[in-house]
Amino acid sequence: MKFDDPFEPEDEASALDDPLIEELIERQPAIALVRRFAGGAARAPWFARLGDALTDEDLEAANAYLSALGFSDAAPARVGTWEDAMAAAESLDWDSEGWAREEAMRAGLTGQALETLTEEEFEVVTSFVTSVVAPQIKAAADEVANLSDLEDAQILNAAVGAGIQATHAALLVLLAGEEGHPFTHRYRLFARGRWPMGVAGMTLNIF
Repeated sequence: MKFDDPFEPEDEASALDDPLIEELIERQPAIALVRRFAGGAARAPWFARLGDALTDEDLEAANAYLSALGFSDAAPARVGTWEDAMAAAESLDWDSEGWAREEAMRAGLTGQALETLTEEEFEVVTSFVTSVVAPQIKAAADEVANLSDLEDAQILNAAVGAGIQATHAALLVLLAGEEGHPFTHRYRLFARGRWPMGVAGMTLNIF
């Protein structure tokens, strides 16, 4: 799934009333869960707590993510500044074991979702959620950047892309009917205003 940048803001209410989704809900009432998910994701406090101390709830979600991903020996660690976040982003290994596990999970969840949805329906659902949530994530990132006097567009775009990817992954979990999935735990961190930046070595960096 491709996420374009920049994202043009749109009215959330009109996006949630997408006629294609309404038609799909009539055929498959369970898809109403997708609309509720999109509404909740759009209202989440994206990036509102970057750099803050990790709370017990943050740590619980982070450790649940690590355990479900198969890295129970790894530990979450706070990233305190944008400069530290840039360094953490540069240290990520996209060919790591964790990355490979997540890619395999994404493929598996997509296959499960396509057992109950046609490819056309799947595209409608995923595009709908992106259209509702992506503008809110982009707007939140821009606000944080303005407040922080951040001028590095690359790290800001990385944050936005990570948030949208996490939302898409959480949607796949919802469509597949899974529970206790690592993607759900990672999304919880984003929905709490954090940016889990990925596992580097034995550390999950959380901005």
